[in-house]
Amino acid sequence: MPKSKKSFRERTLSLLYEAEIKGVKPSQIIKELEVNEDSFVTSRLLAVESRRAQIDEMIESHSLEWELNRMPLIDLCLLRIAVSELLEDPHPAKAIIISEAVELAKNFSTDSSSKFVNGVLSAISSELENETEQGEDGP
Repeated sequence: MPKSKKSFRERTLSLLYEAEIKGVKPSQIIKELEVNEDSFVTSRLLAVESRRAQIDEMIESHSLEWELNRMPLIDLCLLRIAVSELLEDPHPAKAIIISEAVELAKNFSTDSSSKFVNGVLSAISSELENETEQGEDGP
């Protein structure tokens, strides 16, 4: 039975968290794996790595009065993964991306994290949607 994107997102979270704890880039974690990782997991990790500055800027600008270095690390990892998906996935899967990030926050983080993750991702998703609409209506 094939694995779901939900299980791949959880695996991505685990590996990104490991990279953060070790202080290495996600690509280094991928290289250290003894088995080939699923392409979804690998692409998410590499997307977070390559767009980290942009992703972090978006998270920080939508996480009212929360500096990145003060957020629970698991929340920050979840947000980075979900934002990387939102940036690359313009179709209606946004609700699923946000919902699964919220679910992972409920399972792996603090009691208030799911609301925080939901609020930040909803704001970022709305901003991206507005930018897309403006781009379509452009000159």
